Amino acid sequence: MGSFFYAACVIAVIASYNAGTASAACASNRFQCDNGRCVPITWVCTGIDGCGDNSDEKNCTTYVCPPGYWKCKNNRCVPVQWLCTDINGCGDNSDEDKCDTNRCIMRRGKKLRTFSNTKERIKFPCKYNAVRDTECGSWKITITPGNVIEADKDKRYIVKTVWLGVERVSDGMKWEGRTDLRIAEKYIEGSKPEPFNKKDGALEAKDIFNFAASSSDDKVIVYEKSGQWMFRFNLYSPGDAWHKSSGFEFICLSDNFQPSGFPDQICGNGTKDEVATFKKSKGWKDSRQAVLFHEVFTNDGIAQTDSDCKTTADTISNKCNNTALQWEAARLCWPVVGKSRFHTCVTRNLERPESAMRHCVEYVCSNFTDPNSCFALSEEIDRCQDLEGVSSKVKAQCAPNLSIKA
Repeated sequence: MGSFFYAACVIAVIASYNAGTASAACASNRFQCDNGRCVPITWVCTGIDGCGDNSDEKNCTTYVCPPGYWKCKNNRCVPVQWLCTDINGCGDNSDEDKCDTNRCIMRRGKKLRTFSNTKERIKFPCKYNAVRDTECGSWKITITPGNVIEADKDKRYIVKTVWLGVERVSDGMKWEGRTDLRIAEKYIEGSKPEPFNKKDGALEAKDIFNFAASSSDDKVIVYEKSGQWMFRFNLYSPGDAWHKSSGFEFICLSDNFQPSGFPDQICGNGTKDEVATFKKSKGWKDSRQAVLFHEVFTNDGIAQTDSDCKTTADTISNKCNNTALQWEAARLCWPVVGKSRFHTCVTRNLERPESAMRHCVEYVCSNFTDPNSCFALSEEIDRCQDLEGVSSKVKAQCAPNLSIKA
């Protein structure tokens, strides 16, 4: 249906082109330029000089950008890769219009720039609610990334998976899909027709958006067909600086932008310092990373798939006896995965930081009484620096020989 719609638009454009039709010198699906060249009909009235003498752009009353291009306010068509690059690609700067207020970016797998330009660190190896039910144009958008700690010597974070859900506001019709590093890489290489695997919904991807890829920087681009929003998924590249490219980006290009606030979505609603304000309203004194940890693992709307992440969420949400103990678990346990000195040390002990996170939460939520989680955690944090409020209790209860690094 999408290709039929595009073809119909092209026919309408050609009908509006008052300089005449292609001559017999060109095939029926080609347009003859004033200089004699034959170019594809789809090049006519796109705002791009396809002929070389601009004759394919004369007398146009309607402009239709071909797939892979975005229409500027001045009707020029530019590649979607040009959007929000801090370069005036359109000539009227409309490709940069929404990029300071309607844009949420994750860089290096952990550094999130929210819609308000506030910077937050997302350092936990699980799924989180970056964008959730945010209205952009005629769509509601949900983006749920999933982090992992890469097994290199520095234990850096990367975005491994992304769940993208779109819902049409007018009728509630949906499309939901999932991508990961392998799926996206196959699309970039050309061995897969789409960079997402559809998971649910009555709509088809071809009816909603187009896809593009940039092999030079390992990037997948999803853009809504009428130019209302776009999403980028940046893969990481092997090498000393590979983690720098890991991340994602969502940009609402529509004037109708109604983002959800924190904690419904970590990207927020554009209000400056939302996480800090939320923390203050709760009377919490610890790091903002503890706040993010708490809100992610008490959010029943996130379906964690990693077993350690799932158990952590279930424990802190359902087995901590009260909200105060939930906050205590988040406050005391987030450093296991949020501070490099801990997750590097745990890995050096041949243990998984994700598992240490789970056992820490289980231990705190048992009010420091569960012997099984205590012993498991002692194996994971042995010879590590003091995990404040936890290490001393582990040593006293179940691991008298626990070594705590000064």
